[in-house]
Amino acid sequence: MQTVQASPEVKIISRGNGYCLAAWKQVYVVEFRDTPSIESLDASVLGKREVAAENPNGIVVFNLLPGDRPLPSPEVRDYAERKQGEDTSGVLAHATVVTGAGFRAGTMRSILAGLYLVSRSAFPRKVFSGVEEAAAWQASILKTGRPWATGLVQAVGAVQAFGAT
Repeated sequence: MQTVQASPEVKIISRGNGYCLAAWKQVYVVEFRDTPSIESLDASVLGKREVAAENPNGIVVFNLLPGDRPLPSPEVRDYAERKQGEDTSGVLAHATVVTGAGFRAGTMRSILAGLYLVSRSAFPRKVFSGVEEAAAWQASILKTGRPWATGLVQAVGAVQAFGAT
């Protein structure tokens, strides 16, 4: 994968139709602007492997999903579950932020939280409504503190700005 810099500390790994994949320190940032597809999920797995290879002590995954888009088809959801299950090495935690307010975003957060609750995972996974609370949670998992969480919030902002161009 060819990489570019979105900011001095944020490396864009891949950008495609409806997604942007990036790295900041030991964080793998996956931003979906549209409903995930098999193509975008495949790209995200390749990006995760790249970030994990550069961080042998482990990574955290920071996933952003738009709360105003339809849920992926059952085929894509099953594919995503298989892909995540077959490549968990090096992942220390996984945060998913479902952006937006209202019924659709709230329902999506509830569905994901329920799925995470009943599925077995080698690492903690949690669903959030905001970037700040997800960053604070990941900082607590890594025991890095508030400055790290603030840096992650800024890095996510840089990924969102770059991906929107």
